[in-house]
Amino acid sequence: MKLDRILCLVRIALAGMCLLLGSRVETQAQYSAVVEQQRFAEILKEMDDNSDQLIDREELSRFLKKNADKILATLEKTGIKASVVNKEKFDDFLDQETITIFNNLNPNAATHLGANEIRGLEAQRLDPPFSGTIKDLLPVPQIVVEPQPVTQKPSKTLIETVGPYFRIRRSFLDDQFIGRPATITLNHYGSQDNALKQGRAKTNLSFQGAIAVEPFGYRNTEVGMGSMLPLPGFRREKLWFVWTPVLVYEADVSTDSNASRNQIIHRVGFQGTLYTEEVTRGLSGHNFAMTFDYTTDRDYKSALLGGTLQHSLNIRALGIGEFLPLWKVGRLEPYVSWRPYWGLAFADVQDPGNNETLQKNSDYTNGLIRGGLELALTERLLFTPEFSFYKEFMNKEEDHLFYSISGRYIFYQEKDRQFSLELSYERGEKSPDFVEQELTKLSLGIKF
Repeated sequence: MKLDRILCLVRIALAGMCLLLGSRVETQAQYSAVVEQQRFAEILKEMDDNSDQLIDREELSRFLKKNADKILATLEKTGIKASVVNKEKFDDFLDQETITIFNNLNPNAATHLGANEIRGLEAQRLDPPFSGTIKDLLPVPQIVVEPQPVTQKPSKTLIETVGPYFRIRRSFLDDQFIGRPATITLNHYGSQDNALKQGRAKTNLSFQGAIAVEPFGYRNTEVGMGSMLPLPGFRREKLWFVWTPVLVYEADVSTDSNASRNQIIHRVGFQGTLYTEEVTRGLSGHNFAMTFDYTTDRDYKSALLGGTLQHSLNIRALGIGEFLPLWKVGRLEPYVSWRPYWGLAFADVQDPGNNETLQKNSDYTNGLIRGGLELALTERLLFTPEFSFYKEFMNKEEDHLFYSISGRYIFYQEKDRQFSLELSYERGEKSPDFVEQELTKLSLGIKF
């Protein structure tokens, strides 16, 4: 199939998506932008100790400890007069309360809270035996909305305008919270890498990253009564599906066009989470990603048409879908978060181009099991081991393994924008070529 026919199919798919999503139905009322920002500013005065215009776990924990008397006072409504006997244990309880609040506010767990989470934060209830909400601990809103002439409204910057609709990270298929950043990299190839076997240079530059566009934003749809799994022991409860359509440009390319890193993927599809209204420690969510894929190389000589299906669970008792604290030494509070994935990638090779592996295959279907773990010693120093296991269901029907480990230091962070330096080691074979790779990388990371 020629490239113009492929692009025509993509345009038809986009047009169909726009027709299906033409009208956006909101499931709940929201603060106006002005009221939301004013209330957020009031809450920042109470919690934002480092003046970064965000609320992190440590700041919320300190806020709860500062308001310990108000929390104890909620017991008086039940006729109990209480006081703190062991402050250390009570502080540990409030630390766990903080983690619970953060995990409740997002099915995938967030590290910071911004203005759009304010309503959810205020509505969070204190765990038994205490009662009331976080809003009860905050000052009474002092919101005054004054009409302003249109000419006095400040103009938004380009990033503020398009920012809510764009995401940048290493791969679209990674968890957007613990996924690694997109990278501009200086590569040094090891002795087992296919590039060296062909006598090429040991060092080059590469880019690996995905730009995902969410043109309509997330929407929350009530699914109805059901269970997370149709098995005995899983009770029926109210289910919701939060989802968004996506357009993705994903690249893994190198300055050496003949090296093993030479792939560009255009994706059209959606991602979402099916979750229970009541947060539980057990199975509380299914995460999905489904895309139609057009895969090529940086010169657009090859052409593959196919798709990707991926699924992952939220099980907080196992630490899947939340950040788990490990230990506490002074002000050092390391945590870990991890997520397994499994899925399927398939494609029909329309034109193999100069790719010798694709010249031998007319199509392929590969199963995938992978996992990523993020160990944070601090909020800026992180270690991330990852692995991917591939199973060829066609062609050679072989198994392949790819693994990596990286250390990353975040040297700049503003709201959800993040820049970092990363040192990593990678080895193994990746779909669809399954060419042996071994390299050490020094990267500039960008996550948005």
